[in-house]
Amino acid sequence: METIKLLYLLGLKTVVICDGASSNLATIKASHGASGVYQLNRDKSDPYEVHPSFVNPYDPPNLMHWMICPTHQLKNNYDTCSLFFKKWRYQMLYP
Repeated sequence: METIKLLYLLGLKTVVICDGASSNLATIKASHGASGVYQLNRDKSDPYEVHPSFVNPYDPPNLMHWMICPTHQLKNNYDTCSLFFKKWRYQMLYP
């Protein structure tokens, strides 16, 4: 809450940015009433649609929206691909 208050005082009223660490993802889910793995929403045209937002406690009824830092996401994708190819190369060299 303190971080939200500071961002609000700085004029940032709508977006909270964080990396995709598991503790941050759990906080994002908890802030809009979700936990664990997201379930498919078959009632909508996009069953994977998620709205990670919550009411701004310092400026209701306006919403705050979560955003995972794109730079961290790109790094995560690079690291995952790198790990996959290292494992694949090892399996090719030592079958």
